[in-house]
This record gives sequence, structure tokens and C-alpha cells, in this order.
Amino acid sequence: MGTVTLRPSATLESDGVTVTGAATAHQALADDSDVSYIDLARLRSRLLVGMPSANLPAGAAVRSLALRLRTRTPPGTTLPVYTIVRGSGSVGNWRDDTSVTTWTAPITFEVGRYTAWVIGASITPSDLESVSLLLSWVQSSGLAIYEAFADVVYAAKPQLVVDAPAGTVSDTNLPTVSWVATLDPDGGPQWAYGAKIFTQDQYEAVGFDPLTSEPFAASAGTVVSSDSSWLVNRALPDGVYRAYVRIAQQVNGGSHPSDWVYSEFTIDVALPGPPTLALTPQPDRARIRLDIACDTNTAVPSTDRLEIQRSIDGGASWHPIRWSTSNAIIDNPDATVTVYDFEAPNGADVTYRVRAAHDYNGQYAASDWVQTTGQWADDGQCWLVNPYDPSMSMRVTMQSFPTRTRSARAGVVQPLGARTVSAAFDTRGPETGPLVLRVPAGDHAPLDALLDAQVPLLLIAPAEWPVPFPFYFAVTGDLVRTNPGDKAMFTWSLDTLTWTRVPRPPGGLLVVPA
Repeated sequence: MGTVTLRPSATLESDGVTVTGAATAHQALADDSDVSYIDLARLRSRLLVGMPSANLPAGAAVRSLALRLRTRTPPGTTLPVYTIVRGSGSVGNWRDDTSVTTWTAPITFEVGRYTAWVIGASITPSDLESVSLLLSWVQSSGLAIYEAFADVVYAAKPQLVVDAPAGTVSDTNLPTVSWVATLDPDGGPQWAYGAKIFTQDQYEAVGFDPLTSEPFAASAGTVVSSDSSWLVNRALPDGVYRAYVRIAQQVNGGSHPSDWVYSEFTIDVALPGPPTLALTPQPDRARIRLDIACDTNTAVPSTDRLEIQRSIDGGASWHPIRWSTSNAIIDNPDATVTVYDFEAPNGADVTYRVRAAHDYNGQYAASDWVQTTGQWADDGQCWLVNPYDPSMSMRVTMQSFPTRTRSARAGVVQPLGARTVSAAFDTRGPETGPLVLRVPAGDHAPLDALLDAQVPLLLIAPAEWPVPFPFYFAVTGDLVRTNPGDKAMFTWSLDTLTWTRVPRPPGGLLVVPA
């Protein structure tokens, strides 16, 4: 943090002000002498003085702007009226000039000085290039002022050094970008970062700008995090690259970023051969089977890891399938590997991709992704799935799905005597509603076992249905099992569940069925 103290440098306008011990009002306020001062001598006296430029360091952010006045004696309850003004207005027109910005705040008296802090959330360094100070007095008795100060408190621009990757990288094509930050301690800790990878062709192109140019790989925009490293999310082919990083602090609620800083490096690493991938739909089990064959060519590095991901939006986003680990990474795989996706939608395309990686002493180098699209379809049927133990999955018949409710979370207050009300809004609640299943008597036990598992369940319905399936839900009400008549001999029942929609639960499979 730094502080620049501005002293008046020009008298712009004076009305009802007497100056003692100096040639001008601004000179009287700018020195340390008790001999020179000004008197706001009569009712509605006012003085407009100009302040010099703050000349802050490049990239600094204004944290606060403060006025300090040293007066002859502590006043009573009535305080001087002041305004810090940005712009070239005069006393006569500053109130009406839309190009003029003003900041005002109550003055706090402390040890012979008034101090008023104006928070700098809306103040930029350029605002301080033309600042003036308006002082006025609304009493008929005078007020003597010896000195006037304007303190500008600023946070220096964040600095960083990108220290990795650097040189030639021969043990991974998924390097970790890391950096060391130098931060103004009064600007707070690192609030966010952004990281981008550019190929040599990209950063040598005409008009290249790390802010706007399309990168080869990048973090997910501005990442709100204090982390000082980022794992590259796309395998880098052999070649020359630059890793650009920008970090930011928060000053008065706004982002205070550094420049983009880079490290140049070369990727030169032997890669494992890409695997092969075949899909087999298995609608009788509500799943898709994935058969993966690793490259066993001994002339290339061995496959020490497989990574498996899927997309249900045509490749716009990718997510791990749920397997024995939550991230669908298989270490030390066999030559052939079979996995299953139990959460794929019914009757909609799913795209899968898999890649092989070789372990270079804890650093991994990955092959290209191998990608295939397929689907399973069980026409007109719904499935209820335990995402942690798919062996419990069962086909169900949906009798009714009548309503979906999202609760309003708002407070409405009407004070006594008021004709109008005030409303405070919050995020609406999750979807909730009833679900009625037609359950044969032979399915009562497996359905009860699913509900007794006490985990979020996945309801998968045909993709062409207008209701947004599949979705995860928690059973938040009683199970009501109703016979279709008043006799006990019926071979099916209507089972009503009250559900609440929940996010996809984390974690891997607890039971891996054959």
C-alpha cells in the first residue's frame, strides 16, 4: 500500500473568505504554518481550491480518498460542508454540470483534525487527475482553517513470475503451470487467476493479444482461487509454447488485475499409443458397455493409465463417467478393459472419449483422445438407478408425474402506516413434487431396497419425453403404497413418492456389477 498526500495548488474561486499570512487561499492551506490560514468569515462562505495530480504508479488501484482539515479550535455540533470534486467546474456550475463527479462524506473530528474517508470503489487513478476541493460554511460566525490535505491511499498493481513450465519438458505433455506472486499486502490475497497456453504460431501471429486471442488451452475463464498453479487441461503435442498467467486481487469489491506474464517452454516427449474404443448398448440393463483396448506396441511407452470421459451435449462439455473412482481414471490397466456407463440417458446420443497416459516418475504424458458416439434405448420405459450400486437398478412404470414446484423465497414487509410494501428476494428453491409408480407386487421388495439405500436416486425416462430427464432426486416424503381397490388380492399397487431434485452426487461406484 502507498499513500500520496495532496496539498492545494490553485485557488479556483473564493467567496466570503479572508486570507491571513499568505498571498492566496491555497498557499495558506498548503503550508505547515500556524501564521497562515483562511477564515470562512460569514454565512455561506465558500472556497474552491484545486489539487495537483496524484501521479500514482502505473496500474495502481485507489483504495480510498480522504480529506483532512486542521482548524483553530474544535467546533461545536455544526460542521463545515465540503465536497471533493472531479472536473473543471466552478462553484457556480458544478451542481448542474453532468461531466463533474462529486464525492461527499460526513466529517469525523479527531485530535484537532477533521478526517473524512471516501471509499474508492468508484474512484480510478484517472479521476484524480483533476480534483478540486469545495469548502463552505453555513454559519454566521467564522471558522479558521490552517491546513487542508487530501490523502490518496492506493494498492500497487499485482506482480508475478511464471516459473513453470520452462525449458524443455520431456516427461509430460500435461504440464503444470505455476507462478510466484508479489502482492501489495493491503490489497489482500490473490483473489483469482486466469491461465492460457498458446502455440508458437499463435503468439507470433499479427495482432496477438493474450487477453483476446484464441488459446490452444485455457483455464475456465477467470478462476476465483488463491491457487498458484494450474494443470494444463489439454495434451500438448511436441512444439514450442507460452504459458500466460494473470492474477488479481480485490480492492473495494472490484478486481485489481496484474498484466499477463508468460513463460516459454518446449514439449518434447514420447507418448503411448492411443487406445481403441468400442460401444455396446445394453438396454436390458439401462447401460452402455465400453470396451477399451490398450496399445501393446513395445516400441512406444507403456499405457500406465486410462482416462475416460463422456459428453451428452455433442462435445460442448465433458465429464468423467462414474466408475470405481469418481474421476474415471484406471491406473495400471490390463490390455483390455471393460467399463459401463449407468447414467446415460435413454434414447439420446452419448459421446465417449478415452486416452492413454504413460507415467514418467509421477508426471503423465497422454495420447490423443479417441472418441466414439452411441446410445441405448428402452422404448417407452423408465428406470430407477442407485448411482453407487447399479446392480439395484430396476425398470419402473410411471403412472403419474403431475406437478413440479419451485418454492418462492421472498420476504414482504409492510410497515405500519405505509401504503406500499418492501420485498426481499432470494434464490428460488429446488424442484419438488409427487411421483406415482405402478408397481407389480413382485417389485415391491427391490423398490423398498432402493429407497432404503438412503442415497440420491437417478430417474431415467425416454429422451423424447418433454419432462427434463434424467435427473437425480432425494425422497423427501413418505412412501404411500395404495391398492387400486379395497381388497388385498391385487397384484400391483400405486406407490407415491415425494421427491426433491438434487445435483449429481459425487464419488465412484461402491459396487461394480458384471
